[in-house]
Amino acid sequence: WLEMMYAKSDSWAESCLRGKFFGGMCTTRRVESMNKYVKDYLRKGVKLFECIPAIDRAMLRLRNTTAKDGFNAKYSTPVLKTALTKLEQQASLIYTHRCFLL
Repeated sequence: WLEMMYAKSDSWAESCLRGKFFGGMCTTRRVESMNKYVKDYLRKGVKLFECIPAIDRAMLRLRNTTAKDGFNAKYSTPVLKTALTKLEQQASLIYTHRCFLL
């Protein structure tokens, strides 16, 4: 069970560790994700005055997506799929939606 949960830690680790101090370190996955967002809005040869608005649009899109995901996680409930309704309902309140649906 422990090995399985560790393998799925990308789904739950961030929510469990949010708010903890790690000396300014961030995960590689988060940095790669930010790079992808920015690259979606930039092309080779873009002038500096075009670059700043493009990065602003990328950050706006990222903030909107994060806010929407946070809203959905807080105000929606996952669909229960097993006959163990009480247990599944309690687990849905404890785990993040993403981890619960694994």
